[in-house]
Amino acid sequence: MYFFCLSVDSLTPEELEGVLAHEVLHCALAHHCRRGTREPRLWNEAADFAINPIVLKNGLALPADALIKDEYEGLSAEEIYPHFLSHHGSEFRLGTFLLWLRVYSHNDIFLLWEYLFTFILLLSKT
Repeated sequence: MYFFCLSVDSLTPEELEGVLAHEVLHCALAHHCRRGTREPRLWNEAADFAINPIVLKNGLALPADALIKDEYEGLSAEEIYPHFLSHHGSEFRLGTFLLWLRVYSHNDIFLLWEYLFTFILLLSKT
């Protein structure tokens, strides 16, 4: 597991504890093994929506911009993922891209270009 220092430096100790628990839950719930052929970034966000209520219900804190929606609470990543494809369209993908841009723009320019390219491809399919 690795972190971008700019992201970690902006967290309180309580939020960092919650983020670490969040990342461990991705592994514990085998999200990396269950993705199959799903789009990786959307799958990760579906998994985030499944994990974050668990983290919060266990008394941990998450950053204010954590992905949380009441309608997804108690659902698995597999149950959440189709909602992204049918309900969010390019507006959701734009928000996703802007979040990735904020996280990666100061850290890894090559990864940023990969996300930019992927975003453009996603928009061209809508």
